[in-house]
Amino acid sequence: MTMTDATPSVREIFYNTFGDSQNFMTPEVVSYQVAGPYAVELSRGTGIWNESIYGVTVLELDGTRTTLGGCFDKPEDALEYMAQLAS
Repeated sequence: MTMTDATPSVREIFYNTFGDSQNFMTPEVVSYQVAGPYAVELSRGTGIWNESIYGVTVLELDGTRTTLGGCFDKPEDALEYMAQLAS
């Protein structure tokens, strides 16, 4: 399935699934994108030692939750993971 004009945006998919809820560890949304068959959110926050952390949340394009998300120390690692989801 690919995103078309008739399908909701990735941001809308996340809103329809989570509403206004924020991830308590990574509350600042950096970007939304389609990665292969998934709707993906990249977010950032502050860890327990004041270090930056990055979260990747992964949904099916229909909004179904998955267990594919993760937390990363570096944005490059999160972006690499997102690229792997797309392939």
